[in-house]
Amino acid sequence: MAAVAKQVGGRALSYLRVRRGAPPAFYQSGHSTTKRYADHHTRLAMQVFSRHFATRRWLKVGLAVAGAVAGAAFGLILTRLGKIVAGAPPATLANYVWNAAVFGVLAGVVSPLVTWSALRRAPLWRTVVEPLIFAVAGGCIAVIVGIPALILVLPPVGLGLGFAGLRRRYPEPEARLTLRSSGGSSVAVE
Repeated sequence: MAAVAKQVGGRALSYLRVRRGAPPAFYQSGHSTTKRYADHHTRLAMQVFSRHFATRRWLKVGLAVAGAVAGAAFGLILTRLGKIVAGAPPATLANYVWNAAVFGVLAGVVSPLVTWSALRRAPLWRTVVEPLIFAVAGGCIAVIVGIPALILVLPPVGLGLGFAGLRRRYPEPEARLTLRSSGGSSVAVE
């Protein structure tokens, strides 16, 4: 009996070809392929609780919490700035709570994703604080200018500028290709 591996949808699936008359090996061993598949994924899920991944886990949780707190603070500030620009009456407690919750959840999800994917070299506190400062500055500019539509445009632009500034200040190292000539000297190609 031979096992054949096939890549389907990002996962390796194994198909067993059985000769005529011989039962498949998993019937004889007492373990089904479904049980092996479940055991493998249970072990992968339990790595979350492994002490070997504790630092990484605390960094992810801490970054998500810091992003959520920064997003909630931004929601509170943006609520006040939006009411000022619109000339509306002061916000109620429900307005503040709703905006803090929505922006907190969004930032709690987006902050770790952006940090681990695009800003790996930047200090973690800067990935939370600097975009928040730029977004609040964008909201303040909208208040100073007095155009209500800018309160929807300038804070996200400020957030993007904050991320772009961090990306420029802390770039990913580029891979350098080194070629060796026949004389033994090496030449770096960029």
